[in-house]
Amino acid sequence: MTNASVSAPQINWSLVLGHWSLVIFEFEARLNSTAPKSWLPFLLLAAALVVWAALFALGAFLERGADQPRHDLRKPLVILGTMATFLAVWGLALWLRSRKIRHK
Repeated sequence: MTNASVSAPQINWSLVLGHWSLVIFEFEARLNSTAPKSWLPFLLLAAALVVWAALFALGAFLERGADQPRHDLRKPLVILGTMATFLAVWGLALWLRSRKIRHK
């Protein structure tokens, strides 16, 4: 029996590096696009609404009663839950609209 020389497959490194440089270039192009910047006003508005709801929730938690302060967690949870539900529905509507626009 003779030992047959088995060679490893040759890799064309220029093709591999060319492919990855194209992938990196496309990724950088997506990062530099204006699409993420269009979401910035919505994100700022959503953050402002969360801060506003948190202040209302804090006020509801620290509410003074007629005779003593009441620290009931249900009121702030209702306020924060309502805001979270609103933001979730609003975000879903914006996401569905953006998908619909992209598919046209």
